[in-house]
Amino acid sequence: MPTWLVKRHSDILAPDITDICNALFQQLKLHWCCKTAIIRPRLKKRTLDPNDLGSYRPISNLNLGFLSKVVEKVVDARLAEHVNRHRLLPVIQSAYRPFHSTETAIARVLNVISVVE
Repeated sequence: MPTWLVKRHSDILAPDITDICNALFQQLKLHWCCKTAIIRPRLKKRTLDPNDLGSYRPISNLNLGFLSKVVEKVVDARLAEHVNRHRLLPVIQSAYRPFHSTETAIARVLNVISVVE
């Protein structure tokens, strides 16, 4: 089923997708159909020789790409909520956190340097 169709009828499909996600979490494993992909060769550049296999790169599309992405987003949200609720990351860690970036890390370092001086 194309992703645009799932989005268009999300009001109807959301309960079923929710049930699928919850079943996957209860089983603690991702079903094989969510992990299989169709792999297609694509030319790296139009100017490369199409007869040379080295001119291609593999592009993989998951069979149930939208479902795999939904599961991935749910896992990410649940993990982030758990990590934040239990304060499992150091306060000064900037990577993999919302509203934290290299900019905030540099600002923190500059603040520490200015306090020391």
